[in-house]
Amino acid sequence: MNLPVAKRLAGTCLLAALSLLLGACDKHDDAKAATSAAAPAADAQTVLRVGTSGAYPPFESRDAQGQLVGYDVDVLNAVGSKLNYRIEWTTAEFSGLFGMLDTHRIDTVANLISVTPAREKKYLFSTPYAYDGAQLVVKNGSPLKTLEDLKGKTLGAMLGSDLQQYASNWDSEHGNPYTLKTYQDNSGVYDDVANGRLDAFIDSEITALVQIKAKNLPLKIANDTKLYSIKQSFPFRNTPTDQAFANRFNQALDELAKDGTLSKISQKWLGKDVTHA
Repeated sequence: MNLPVAKRLAGTCLLAALSLLLGACDKHDDAKAATSAAAPAADAQTVLRVGTSGAYPPFESRDAQGQLVGYDVDVLNAVGSKLNYRIEWTTAEFSGLFGMLDTHRIDTVANLISVTPAREKKYLFSTPYAYDGAQLVVKNGSPLKTLEDLKGKTLGAMLGSDLQQYASNWDSEHGNPYTLKTYQDNSGVYDDVANGRLDAFIDSEITALVQIKAKNLPLKIANDTKLYSIKQSFPFRNTPTDQAFANRFNQALDELAKDGTLSKISQKWLGKDVTHA
C-alpha cells in the first residue's frame, strides 16, 4: 500500500472514531439534559399548592408571627406528611380562589369549602373532612329567627361562597325580602352584627360558635334548625392526573380519620369532633 492511500485510510478511521466519540458524548449530554429537564417536574410533584383567604378562623388565619394556622392548615400538614408532600400556601381573596384553581396556579383550595351540586359538576372533591350546617347569626335579644323574618332587613354573606348563593337564591324565590350585603371574609362581619350595622349573617355553625366564644361577642345562633347541611372537602381539577392524586389524598385522609388524628385536630381547633356526619 502506498503512503498517500495509507494516510487517507488513517484519516478516515480517525474521523470515524471521532464521530463515534462525539456521538457517544451527544447521547450522554442528551441523557443528562433529559434528567435535568425532568428534575423540576419531579420536584413539583412533592409540592401541593394550596390557596386560602387566610382570614376564616378557626379554619385558617394568621397568628401573631404571621404564620397560617387553623383546622384546615393542620389537616393539610398531616396529609402532606403522609404523602411526603410540602404544602405551599398562597393567600388571596376568597372570591378569586376557584379561578386560581381553574388556571393551575394552585392545586386545591382550603377555606372550609362546601360540596355543592354545581361544584361537583366541575371539580373532584376529597373525602369530606368536616360536617357542618349553615345558620343565621344575630345579636342577642334579636327576635329574628328565620330568613322570613328578615323582610326589609340586611343580611350578610361571604362573597363567592355557597352561603351567599343560598341566600341569593332564597331572596329571589321569595320576592326580594331582604338586602344581601357581601364580604370578602368574615373578619369584620361579626362586629357589624354586634354593633347593629347588620341585622344578621349567614355562616357555618362551627365558625359562628367558635367566633362568638373566642371574641366574647353578644351574638347567638338564631335557632336550632340548620338552613341546610354542609359537607366540607378539598376540591381538585377534574383531570386524570388530578384524579390519581385525589385518590392518594383520600387514602391519606382515611388513614388520618382511622388513627384518630383528624378527631384530635378537630378537638384542638373547634372544641368538638366534626369529622363524622
